[in-house]
Parts: sequence; C-alpha cells; structure tokens
Amino acid sequence: MVGVPGRSKACVTCRRRKKGCDKKVPFCGQCLALGIPCEGYERQQIWLNSEGSTQKSYTKSPSRSPSSSPASSTPGSVVILHESLTRTARAQKFTGLFWSDYLSGGSGYSLKASGITSTKWMKLYEALSDVEASLQYVAMALSTATLGANNNDVQLLGKSQQAYGLAMQQMATSFISPSRNKDGILAAIQLMRVYEQLFGTGISAAQKNSPVSQIKGFRKHIDGETALILSRGPEDSWSSMGKQLLADGRLTLINAYISRRKRSPYNKGWKQSQLWRSVTNSPLNQLIDILVEVPTLLEDLDIFRETLSIELYNSILTRCRACEGTTTSTEERR
Repeated sequence: MVGVPGRSKACVTCRRRKKGCDKKVPFCGQCLALGIPCEGYERQQIWLNSEGSTQKSYTKSPSRSPSSSPASSTPGSVVILHESLTRTARAQKFTGLFWSDYLSGGSGYSLKASGITSTKWMKLYEALSDVEASLQYVAMALSTATLGANNNDVQLLGKSQQAYGLAMQQMATSFISPSRNKDGILAAIQLMRVYEQLFGTGISAAQKNSPVSQIKGFRKHIDGETALILSRGPEDSWSSMGKQLLADGRLTLINAYISRRKRSPYNKGWKQSQLWRSVTNSPLNQLIDILVEVPTLLEDLDIFRETLSIELYNSILTRCRACEGTTTSTEERR
C-alpha cells in the first residue's frame, strides 16, 4: 500500500536509495544496470544487532582524579554507535571465528613444506577484501555457514546462502568493471570453491549439502578459476599477491584435472614460465611440478587402451620414467 511504512516491495537497495524498483528477481534490474550490489528483497538481518533496531547509546566516563567520588562526577557525554559500526563489528566477529577455526584445523602444510604460513595468508586476505566486495561476502557466507553447521543453527545457514548469493552477484559486477581487482576476484573464487566443497548450493532442499550439488558447484568454480588464470596468461604483470594465490591454488586445480583424466592447461607454457617459478621453491611446489604432468599421462593412457599405439606407449613410458627420476632426485636433495 502506497504511503504505509514497511509495505514497499522494492529491493533493499532501492528502498535505501529511495529510487524506483522494477522488482525483478532474483536481483533488481535497476541495480544491475547501475552496476551496484542488489541486496535482495528481504531485509538483511544478519548484520544487525539482535538486541534491537534502535541505535545504541553509550556513556563515555570523564577522567577524574583518585580523590573524586562517583557521586560528585558529572554525567558523561553520549556516544552514538552507528548502525554501520554494529554491522562491521558483527561481520568481523563471524569472520574471525571462521578463520581461527579454519586455519587452525588439521595439520596442514608446514612453512618448510609450502613456503607460506597461515598468518601470511590472513594478511593477504585482509588486503584484498578492502578492494573486492565479493571476497567480503563469500568470507561472511563461509563464516555463518560454518558457525551454523557447528551449532545446528538453521537461521545462520540460511543467512549464509543469502550472503553467498550477494557474493555471486558482486562477482558478476566485478567481472565487467574496468577497475576490477584481478587478485581480489581470484581470491574470492578460491573461497567460493571452499564454500562449494563444504556446503554446496543446491536449489531444492533435497539438493542442499548433497554430494552431487557440492561436486557440480566445485567443478564450476574450478573451471571459472582456470579461465580467469588463463585469461591473464603467464606473461601478465602478476603482483606478489597474485603470484601467491596462483601458487596456493595450483595443487587443487591440477588434482581436478587428474580426477577428470584430462590434460591440464598448465603443463604447456606455464610450467616453463618465470611466473610459475617465481614462488618459493618449496618441496610442495617441487611436487606440483611433477603432478602437473600426471593429467596428460592419464589421458594418453586412456587413448592407448583404445588404439594400442606402440609409439604412444613408448612416449608414455619415457615420460613416466622422467617423473620417477625427478621424484627420486627431489627426495635425495632433502
């Protein structure tokens, strides 16, 4: 009803901007045309203080000498906690709880093995989240989903899906933006891959968190991450952050091609490039240099089983022996 507060069917963004809304779903066409995030048609309660919708007032106690008594002190000034600060505090709390749980869980790789620590990865995330909004959204989605799953909180799990939807929408906006941050987008895709592995994004209730949904979503993000990396190319001016993201994601990308038994695009041009070798020459990266050949060997092996080509057989055998020799020499140098 027109003129009645709280009855508008416009999206949250248009209501806040006091602009007309075409009410398209899942995202408003006006927001998409302007290239701004559409916050959907439900009020995002995930960011709000659960104790009330009004702004909070806090009393700032004035400094007083030890001899002064509470009765003789003057009333303090009132400090208003703005809603945006409340949202930021809540977001940092959820995100911090997730990272403390995610980075401390399991044994992981040591600094000697991988060449990077959890602290270094956290600093990288913090720097990139300031320039790429989708990274903030997907981190919040992971945070709320993890906390919701650990505490059997259905509301948090639902809010994580909403945050993930906002991350996907912001990602689409970032892709077409001329001022996009390539490293921030790559980091966001990598976290989306983690989200799909853990929770999936099935449409129906039966599909949610199902293995099929998780595998399909994971493969889509693997393909998207690969396409983004290939579009930049090994000769692109990758920043130090981008190089580290590429190094961290290589093992997962190569394992995906091993499971598909299809050639990896990284064993031609990339392996010999300076970019590929610009990261720490750790045992893990040395292992990746060997694993990058495995998808091609598996695909050629499947072809040989159908064709029984002696020439292909000799080629496969030679390359397998080369991988074995590299593995042995790497082990001897340790």
